[in-house]
Amino acid sequence: METEMYFYRHFNLSRLPFEMVGQPNSLYLSEAHREGMAALEWGLLHEPGSFTLLMGDVGTGKTTLINAVLSRRFFDLTRVAYIVDPKLGFEEMLRVILERLGYLPSAVTKLDLLKKFEWVFGQLRPRERIAIIIDEVQALSDETLEELRLLSNYGRDSKGHLEILLVGQPELLTRLMAPSLLQFHQRIGARAVLNRLQRDEAYEYIDHKLRDAGGTTNRIFAKNALEEIVEHSQGIPRQLNLLCNNALIRAYGAGLQRVSLNVARAAINEYENLDGAVEEFRELPLGRRILHSITGNTAIPLTGLGLLGLVGLYFLGVVGLPGRELGVCPRNSHLMLEE
Repeated sequence: METEMYFYRHFNLSRLPFEMVGQPNSLYLSEAHREGMAALEWGLLHEPGSFTLLMGDVGTGKTTLINAVLSRRFFDLTRVAYIVDPKLGFEEMLRVILERLGYLPSAVTKLDLLKKFEWVFGQLRPRERIAIIIDEVQALSDETLEELRLLSNYGRDSKGHLEILLVGQPELLTRLMAPSLLQFHQRIGARAVLNRLQRDEAYEYIDHKLRDAGGTTNRIFAKNALEEIVEHSQGIPRQLNLLCNNALIRAYGAGLQRVSLNVARAAINEYENLDGAVEEFRELPLGRRILHSITGNTAIPLTGLGLLGLVGLYFLGVVGLPGRELGVCPRNSHLMLEE
């Protein structure tokens, strides 16, 4: 906790600006996000028995947008069942939905589970609704999608409202064009796609996050550092968060009050090449790791490299340490190594 407190206070910020999980009260609304929010609100409020579809690449803010919509006061009477495992079969999914709604079903068969679900609808208060949110929906089988279409009929036939919100990646659109999913496709009411941020939106996103934390972009990021981060973010909000956060950590570690171009490039390089660096380290034998590390430091002259090589051989028992040639007494050789 102490480390976290001093980390953002070092930049005179009131809190961490770039969190990996976006907060509804700090939501940046790009043009695509505004359209997405409007689609979600319409689907959840006015499309009972139909599906609402929200699509976007990984990290574009789908979950953050859903949480922001559900946090609004006119959804106080909404009971939410969030499904995050798309590999569940329909019966398993139905059981999880009932558990999320506060019921522990003792039913065994699919028919019993559906009867329990129908009973739950009978317990709803006036204006109360059930929202089922299914993430990574592109991974669902055609059979499960068809079962969900049939389940959505409860939203039409019962006195309560059932809203099913499907969240996934854009490849789902290709599947929905198949003739076997035509009926399912026709039941989708509101739909929206969260596109990646445009360049100017990426700058606005960073400034928005910093202002919410009591800072400004100009005070904390050098202009060329900011350009470098935006260039490598590909317009993905989650990637902007990661790169900006890594840059702030590096600047903090170096005692800098502002992220420079070199700091930004180091943060980007660490993010983009971490896997390769780890694999390279694992594959090199111990001796080559040491040599690789030493030769990677251009500040060490060749004479120093030869000296370090002799010292290494001495500790491995290959040669004796030539104290006389080094100009030190053997008994004081540890002083030379420490220096």
